[in-house]
Amino acid sequence: MTFLARRWPTIGLTAILAVGLYLRLRYVLHTEYGPLEWDQLEYTKLAVQLLERGIYAYRDTSPNTLVTPGWPLLLAGFLRLFGYQPLEPALMIVRVCLCFIALGSLVFLYLAGRRLFGPATGLLAAGFAAVYPSYVWSASLILTEVPFLTCFTAWLYAGVRLVQDNRPRDHALAGLLVALCTLIRPNSLPLAIVPYALLWMDNRRVEWRGAALGFAAFALAMLHGGCATG
Repeated sequence: MTFLARRWPTIGLTAILAVGLYLRLRYVLHTEYGPLEWDQLEYTKLAVQLLERGIYAYRDTSPNTLVTPGWPLLLAGFLRLFGYQPLEPALMIVRVCLCFIALGSLVFLYLAGRRLFGPATGLLAAGFAAVYPSYVWSASLILTEVPFLTCFTAWLYAGVRLVQDNRPRDHALAGLLVALCTLIRPNSLPLAIVPYALLWMDNRRVEWRGAALGFAAFALAMLHGGCATG
């Protein structure tokens, strides 16, 4: 078997990642940005207020929990690392970072597709996501889209592993990733039951030990995320 025959999935994925990164960086770096509005503005104000005053508050100056802390904490981390005075150059760096974070979703789509149907399917899924216009555009937004999609596709891959292999570490990883998804977008919480429903349909029994391990990982991650805003 030739080198190309052995390595074609890796070569294909590398090419897809390169195209995906190029499209996102080109869009982000060549777009003209107006003043921040709506949620982009409010998330940025929250992050700056958290850094300067230690107050976690969305659309307010008094502490509240109107939004989950996943994206605000990540944004605050970026601003602390790169600085935010002046703000616009810092936001451009954040957008560039999102271009790289978005590549994670392509990798996880490939891994999930490869597990389910083979490497060709994985490459097809990653390829579509690499060039899909809304996914390319989302890297320019100071919003939850990119980190959530990356966490969601990671959970999707972990869920496939959980159903296929049903090992303790798969339960823990799936629980952790559901927590990360929930910390970014809370409406993703019902995802937690999907792998266990599939296991029950296959085995006709409840995986209580695995579910307990997954719940423990979920609870620890949620507790840590909550404490980080306190």
